[in-house]
Amino acid sequence: MMIKISILIPIYGTEKYIERCAISLFEQTYKNIEYIFVNDCTKDNSIDILLSIIQKYPERKNQIRIINHEYNQGLAGARLTGLIHSTGDYIWCVDSDDYVETNAIDKCIKYMKQGYDLIAFNYIIKNELGLTKNLQHNLTVENVLNHYISPSIWKYIIHRSLYFNYKILPIIGINYSEDYLLTARLILVAQKKIQLKNEYLYYYECTNENSYMHNIKVSNLESKVETINIIKDFYREKGVERKYQIPLSISMGYLYTDLRKADKNNRLLPPLKQEIFKKNRLLYSIISLISSKKTCYRAINFYRAITVKFNII
Repeated sequence: MMIKISILIPIYGTEKYIERCAISLFEQTYKNIEYIFVNDCTKDNSIDILLSIIQKYPERKNQIRIINHEYNQGLAGARLTGLIHSTGDYIWCVDSDDYVETNAIDKCIKYMKQGYDLIAFNYIIKNELGLTKNLQHNLTVENVLNHYISPSIWKYIIHRSLYFNYKILPIIGINYSEDYLLTARLILVAQKKIQLKNEYLYYYECTNENSYMHNIKVSNLESKVETINIIKDFYREKGVERKYQIPLSISMGYLYTDLRKADKNNRLLPPLKQEIFKKNRLLYSIISLISSKKTCYRAINFYRAITVKFNII
């Protein structure tokens, strides 16, 4: 039986980009695809533009669903809606301001047939300066945890069983760190994963000022504290929190530095700092002694590089 791929595409504020995105998806050389567009109450003409593009691809029309939210639920809510309504064997989350290579799925399908449940690939950053290739580091749990590789969910095609068997679903209200919340758990439970080191299949658009992730607020950082706590609890349930305490603490160190810069009196800082103390005394000393965000980041980056080089987890 031919493997079915569900592509989930949240839509909000992407009228400048949705045509390019949709065309790259509808022109996939692979045929058995389910497209689920989730209209998260976008205020622009994204949906009208999408509908006009769909008319140009009659062979794909029966594979396409557009689900309209009654109220804005954010990126996590849109992805959750897509997941709940998906029926494919594999899930691919694509942002509607980005686009992909038209043979992207065909490049990955042989690994799906070989039983890989998580397939990662490289991506290309698109900004005002042009296109820049982003080569990913080794696909490991610790590299995802400590942000040595991007946690973006769109650079993975994932078997649906990882989402539903382990109850790894987006949580409405957690948007700024929603990708990290998913990937940090999915990477842990994946039994057979692969990084396609020579494949650049995704184009990441960095110029959309209306995107979910464009502006960082204190509330976003507070949401990220909730994210790291959920991940920590998940790892504890799986019996591996102690094993990965160093990369977990590095992630907390970056977050503590960001939140302290944004709001030095934030109520979440003391418990976060205490958690770092329990996991990593050296990192605790770094964040305690260095008040400058820039200098603190440099120190954490150096420490992270050492842990990766010597495979310290």
